[in-house]
Parts: sequence; structure tokens; C-alpha cells
Amino acid sequence: MTRMRLRKAWAGMAPRMSDPQYLFDQYPELLAGCMYEAPPGWTHGIDQALADVHQWLTEHDDLLEGWPHFVQIKEKFGSARLYLSPLACVSEDRQEASALFFELEDLIGRHEQAIGQTCQTCGARPSELCTRHGWLSTLCPACKSKDPEMTYVSESPDSQ
Repeated sequence: MTRMRLRKAWAGMAPRMSDPQYLFDQYPELLAGCMYEAPPGWTHGIDQALADVHQWLTEHDDLLEGWPHFVQIKEKFGSARLYLSPLACVSEDRQEASALFFELEDLIGRHEQAIGQTCQTCGARPSELCTRHGWLSTLCPACKSKDPEMTYVSESPDSQ
């Protein structure tokens, strides 16, 4: 998915269901055994990422030895992390296998970046990295304003 299509997919989005069970029902083959610890505001973005990974795997199915699955999806340091099990390629050509791996990693990385610009609490965009007593969160202005001790990382004394 190109950056422009990714932006359009996110533009004006309303948060989808915040219950991750929806994702497990939609993508059982991708989330089998996945440790899911992502905040509710990111459910829509994770749904979009899973849909695009599912499409990519479908398009490249003849080159793969079974599908990989997500091992863990979580928030870490205010950013989204989507960890995928190893990709097994039918081809013995190392360059072809590497190209497939990097193409999929790039797709996942673009989604991690987009999800990380979304409020963890409500799913609003734009959002920024905030800190409270050293803990990082990605929040929109409305959710940040609910906690007077929360500051944007760009405003904190440690960032200067």
C-alpha cells in the first residue's frame, strides 16, 4: 500500500470497535496465539494493518510455505509494535526471499508509523508523543488535557 493510499485510509476515520476480539474474529489465521496488548484507540489502525498484511499474503501465497502469524501486538514507548513470526519462502533464491521479507516488513513498518500518530485512548488524529513521570503515550490534545501532569515530549525539559 502506498503512503498516499495509507493516508486516505486513515483520513477522517472514526474509531472502530475498541474490542480486540473483533480482530481475532476477522483474522484468526494471522492472530492465532498472538499476545495482544494494544490500547483501544489503535484498534482501527491495527485492523487496517491486518487487512493489508492479509491481502499481501494472499497475493504472495504461491511463494510462501504457510502463512506467518503475529506473535505480539502492543504499545511500547508510545509506539505501535507488530511482531510477525518468521516468513518461510518456497524459493531457495536468497535474494527473492529477502526481497519478500523486506517488502512485508516495510508494509508493517508503514502501519506502525501511522498507528503511532493516533491517540491511544480515543483513536483521534493528529496525536503526539506525551510523557508523564517518564511513561510515554501517544495522545490527542483532548485526551492529553484530561491529565494536567501530561506534557508533550517536545515540551518536556528532558527533550531540550
